[in-house]
Amino acid sequence: MAQLGGTLLVISDSLALSATCSPSMPGPGSTPLVKHPEDNDLFYLELRYDQLFSVSSPTGGTISGLSGTLQKGGNIAQVAWRVRGRERQAYAFTYDTLSRLKTASYFDVNTSGTATASNRFNETLNYDLRGNIGTLQRQGFIQSTCNLASRITEAPTKSNT
Repeated sequence: MAQLGGTLLVISDSLALSATCSPSMPGPGSTPLVKHPEDNDLFYLELRYDQLFSVSSPTGGTISGLSGTLQKGGNIAQVAWRVRGRERQAYAFTYDTLSRLKTASYFDVNTSGTATASNRFNETLNYDLRGNIGTLQRQGFIQSTCNLASRITEAPTKSNT
């Protein structure tokens, strides 16, 4: 069988298992494992739980201006990703007192590591008393402007019980 090309995807992450899990590879925009990560990596994703991107860490990837609250219970506080040839993008998440997702705020991140809220793909969720999603609102980039792309509302159903 002939080889048609080079390596398509190499998963080069590992976790240092201790009291908390933390990635041991450098973050987006930090000192890379290879000389030119854009030439080698198609996609990069980093999740932050109990250490925000605004705090310098061994993995690098510092992003200023990205909101977020530390999450010690396993919820994701922030996520940042980069696709080859594009700028980084990020989300910051907030949760209610029952650890249910409340908002997902989208940010564009420039090459200097500064996040700008753009409202392009934000989401807001509300829940009923039973914990079901009552409303879900999603922003979208429609015809060169950011507008409400969808609003889903769960109508209460009557039961015979």
